[in-house]
Amino acid sequence: MKKGFYLLLVLTIFSFSSCHKNEELGVTLDDRFYKILSFTSQNTIDVNNDGQSNTDVLVQLTNYANYPYDFEILVKRELTLYNFYIPAQSIIYDSNNAAYVNFDREIYIKSLEDNSDYIENYIIDNDNKIISFRKISETKYKLIFQKKYYDFNTMQDVNGEFTIIYELND
Repeated sequence: MKKGFYLLLVLTIFSFSSCHKNEELGVTLDDRFYKILSFTSQNTIDVNNDGQSNTDVLVQLTNYANYPYDFEILVKRELTLYNFYIPAQSIIYDSNNAAYVNFDREIYIKSLEDNSDYIENYIIDNDNKIISFRKISETKYKLIFQKKYYDFNTMQDVNGEFTIIYELND
């Protein structure tokens, strides 16, 4: 009985000290997670090698894994982290030189110190740029970005402009 009481006492003290540390670090339990609702291209493109070009990129992501979320907002005191998981194209050639396409996620992280909810003209690297990112409703965000994808229709890399609408994942 005494062992159970002491174990409960130690666990209670540990949980209070953990809560205190979380408050000191500014960790909130109200982080938000979003799924891709739509993913479109300004121009027609064939990213999955099915011979059909269109502007709806989401329908072309045939083997994009069913991840629990594609975008997250983490708030820690005066700092907000935006983690974008954008579908990345991976092309594999077999021994007959036939191309197979797989889609995974690339992560891009942007931190803002003023807790604002928009980003404009942010260069990630030579092939990726956030043109605009902003909240469009209580449950949705809109990302307009430039990214390089291989277009099987033109048979070349295209640094295109794309739009993703993220919706809150309940």
